[in-house]
Amino acid sequence: MKNIVIRGSEIVDWTSFHDVFSASLGFPDFYGKNMNAWIDCLTDLSDDESLLIQTTDSCEFKKRCPEIFDALIECSQLVNQRSQRPLLAIAFC
Repeated sequence: MKNIVIRGSEIVDWTSFHDVFSASLGFPDFYGKNMNAWIDCLTDLSDDESLLIQTTDSCEFKKRCPEIFDALIECSQLVNQRSQRPLLAIAFC
């Protein structure tokens, strides 16, 4: 299982959310910076192996950006629904 750490403290709005994930996961230059593109990129990245995303500073992230935090959970579920097996796990630290 591949392990990626996302610093929740770096996410303050949608732009920073997409910038942090794009940089951490190596999304392509044409990444659309929206949640549909996020789902597509994570589905493609996770095809070969499962991916664990550890999100640090989760409590503060959730308080600061509740809509983005909820979207992260919901869209992670959608990534997993596309596959025959769970591809993506998120740990909140």
